[in-house]
Amino acid sequence: MFYSGGQRDAGQILMDQANNMNRKKRDTLVRMTELARDIRDSLIRGSIDDMGLILDESWRLKKSLSSRISRGQIDDLYETAMRNGALGGKLLGAGDSGFLLFY
Repeated sequence: MFYSGGQRDAGQILMDQANNMNRKKRDTLVRMTELARDIRDSLIRGSIDDMGLILDESWRLKKSLSSRISRGQIDDLYETAMRNGALGGKLLGAGDSGFLLFY
């Protein structure tokens, strides 16, 4: 877990997500829910590395919900972690700043 620094107004980010909602984004939310179940299943099976790959897919889907979820600094930190051995991760919370979780 890595603290990216900064604070944000989660309500603004969540409002932007709600305002952008359409059929494709609803499908994205459904897929993200499925991925949460996939992580649970991979942990039960003991396939821990799968968790990293699932986190990566989930993060990429989350970013597609709103342009306010990530920003250059967050993307740079994420890519640095991936280049240095992380299999996946995601920004916790609504987005924009806070804690990045990597595996």
